[in-house]
Amino acid sequence: MQLIPESYQVSIKRLLEILLPDYSFNFVIEKSNNPLIKLKLAQSSFKKGEPIQTELTLIDGNKRYLERRYHYDILDSRYGELDYERRGKDLLKTHIYTFLVQYLEEEISPWGILTGIRPTKIVHYLRDKGFEFEELKKILKEVYVISDEKIDLLIRIGQIEEKYLPTKNEAAKRISIYIGIPFCPSRCDYCSFPAFSLQKHRRFMEPFLKTLFHEIEVVGEFILKQGYKVDSIYIGGGTPTSLTTAQMEKLLQCLEKHIPFDYLQEYNVEAGRPDTITPEMLVILRDAGVTRISINPQTMQQKTLDAIGRHHTVDQIKNVFTLAREVGFDNINMDLIIGLPGENFTDVQSTIEEVLRLKPDSVTVHTLSLKKAARWWGKANELPFPDDKELTRMLDYVDRVLRENQLLPYYMYRQKYILANQENVGYAISGKESLYNMIMIDERETVIGLGGGAVTKVVNPKDWSLNRHSNPKYPGDYIDQIDKILNEKLSLLTSLQ
Repeated sequence: MQLIPESYQVSIKRLLEILLPDYSFNFVIEKSNNPLIKLKLAQSSFKKGEPIQTELTLIDGNKRYLERRYHYDILDSRYGELDYERRGKDLLKTHIYTFLVQYLEEEISPWGILTGIRPTKIVHYLRDKGFEFEELKKILKEVYVISDEKIDLLIRIGQIEEKYLPTKNEAAKRISIYIGIPFCPSRCDYCSFPAFSLQKHRRFMEPFLKTLFHEIEVVGEFILKQGYKVDSIYIGGGTPTSLTTAQMEKLLQCLEKHIPFDYLQEYNVEAGRPDTITPEMLVILRDAGVTRISINPQTMQQKTLDAIGRHHTVDQIKNVFTLAREVGFDNINMDLIIGLPGENFTDVQSTIEEVLRLKPDSVTVHTLSLKKAARWWGKANELPFPDDKELTRMLDYVDRVLRENQLLPYYMYRQKYILANQENVGYAISGKESLYNMIMIDERETVIGLGGGAVTKVVNPKDWSLNRHSNPKYPGDYIDQIDKILNEKLSLLTSLQ
């Protein structure tokens, strides 16, 4: 590929490496014996009132191919001048990608040129400009070359999220809170989250909690002083229920004492692994006002649970779920992973059938993603993952059956290195959607992260821009650096007042 503006090179090269992984692409200045593609984005493309023009020339030996494209939709008065460069960059990506797919006789990804984590943000960006959902279909198809199936998914989720997400005025005074408990009974092989085995790190638990309680108190005082309304609280990790019942009770009491609950709409706890959930723990959560819990089997195949390092049984999952219902929880989520090594279509069918018998209020379906922090990273070629065709068949089946059982898509996101270039989708019965999940993914409200590995994202509702702060993942670092953490966090939160 011939040299184009440096600011474009990284994103274009990354796009091609992700979507066409069997090929190598480099930007060169000198002549090359390999096929050479010259890219051009006309300077007039950035002028208000001018169409965007992209040009691609292929030189392959004696063959020369020239293609120009003119894009007129940017002339719509709902776009502003700042939209021109964004759209020009996207169209340049689309031009080279669709050309190469045809030239190399490959297939277009179902997500087109989108490689980011949050595709629904494009929907909200266009809706903010006044486009109707029906108009979005044409833009998503022509600009981003997304498949009809994925467009339908985006539109449906966008319509649901609009009912829940705050407006710009509301977002100025509304926040959510994430509490990170970075401990687990043991670490699952696929996991990349901050999760430290209690077998090796139990000595940190009490000093960690003491530090967390201090952070909650200081940040809670700031929240009260600023008059923020807390929409949702999410206690995640790790496995929060790896705390003892006494420790969990102290945590919930600390939150109730220092965080204003007056406007709280949702109180989540990631109960996670069934081997950490006891009747006493469920009663403590219920009595503290927790409204939604997750009980996460990942799969209902015992052979797979054993292979991936989850030390519990399928029967434990069923028993704990039934117990949670008996205690009084009427909003229970279950997480599943599709694409686990060794599982086939029949295994996935069996898992879904077992889960639906329990009648969860929501099911979050994750496509397996291989992360550098996971134990599986580096030996993916040795593991029997399903091929792309089989995985897509599994996901299509899961989607169809969940919808047939009134569990409908309400939020989604994607991840790096996700199998078959697919996505993660949250399904829920109407009225049981998780507000926190939508807020967190669409980044339309400030989320204050407290605890190990927790990320604070401060949203400026004027333009939906973000500023981030990350707490250390390792418990020892979090404990030692808490004063510095609080100074940085409060400075960031104050900067956008």
